[in-house]
Amino acid sequence: MVRDEAFFRKIKGFTVHTRTTATRIDRANKVVWAETAGGETRPFPYDKLVIGTGSRPRNLNIPGQDLGHVHSVANLHDAIRIKRTISAGKVHKAVIVGGGFIGLEMAEAFSDMWGIETCVIELADQIMPGQVSRPLARMAMNAMEEKDVSFYLGERVLRFEGNGRVERVVTDKRTLDADLVILAVGIVPNSEIARDAGLEVGSTGGVVVNRRLETSDPDIYAGGDCAELRHLVSGKPFYLPLGSIANRHGRIIGTNIAGGREEI
Repeated sequence: MVRDEAFFRKIKGFTVHTRTTATRIDRANKVVWAETAGGETRPFPYDKLVIGTGSRPRNLNIPGQDLGHVHSVANLHDAIRIKRTISAGKVHKAVIVGGGFIGLEMAEAFSDMWGIETCVIELADQIMPGQVSRPLARMAMNAMEEKDVSFYLGERVLRFEGNGRVERVVTDKRTLDADLVILAVGIVPNSEIARDAGLEVGSTGGVVVNRRLETSDPDIYAGGDCAELRHLVSGKPFYLPLGSIANRHGRIIGTNIAGGREEI
């Protein structure tokens, strides 16, 4: 089902400006400045503003990562490119760099759905480090090993090698053949526009918000992958970019802008 500008205007009653990049927030005058694809600079006045700039893949600057068939997984275009490569029958061995949620989902799909020989390289000594306990990580790894996914824990990727496209992954312990590499080493918040506007940005790199998802400016909200969260148990700031959380944030922000008092 298409969700284009016409859909949102007709069905939802609001205007979407595509191919338009927000470049600066003028908090004093409550204006967002943006640039169109044609190079035109436009002001967008606001009473309340929502920052939902999301995140981007972490760049480790590994030598050789610009070779062909080395991909990150950040958007629909990445997924299409990866699927086209696999569908062309050019991938027999895949290496996943990173044992977090995205890396494991990709590894499972390659091995189970496509029958590709797949391995995961993780710098930490367990998969999903900082996200699940060691026993749970071990259970998940055992289940995936039964699906013929191999794991190399406690290893650092040094470089990718190949002639035009990737052929080998070199770690500090071994060299692995590869027809396809997926970089799944985490993501970082797109919080630069908030920081440039003088809003508080936390130690995780995310925009600091309160329980109503207000930033340090009460007329500006932030939610989703660009926002820093407060752990309900430890009370410490942490970063957990999940679609379920972003969906909830959107609903809370919408309620509060309309006059509600919803909290996370």
